[in-house]
Amino acid sequence: MGQRQALTLQAGTFVVSLGALEKIRAGDIAEGTRKIESICFSSAAMCFEDTQFRQRVTMFVPSLTSYRHSFRTNQGDWTPTEKELERYLVRSP
Repeated sequence: MGQRQALTLQAGTFVVSLGALEKIRAGDIAEGTRKIESICFSSAAMCFEDTQFRQRVTMFVPSLTSYRHSFRTNQGDWTPTEKELERYLVRSP
């Protein structure tokens, strides 16, 4: 990935995480948490999508799976990215 593409991804992360922080500070914990989850799940899906890079993040599968089983149990609420991520997590060792 080129530097310009990496910066584009970072800009999106910056904007979404700032919005999440603003929501949390304003007392809207649920919406702030949703935004942070969105960043986390999207980043994880991108990492797991790359077969070579996946090995670098495999150690986080138990924590991510535990979080999702505790707090993201309603599959009806899952975004397309979460559904994709779940497919990667199920296939992980």
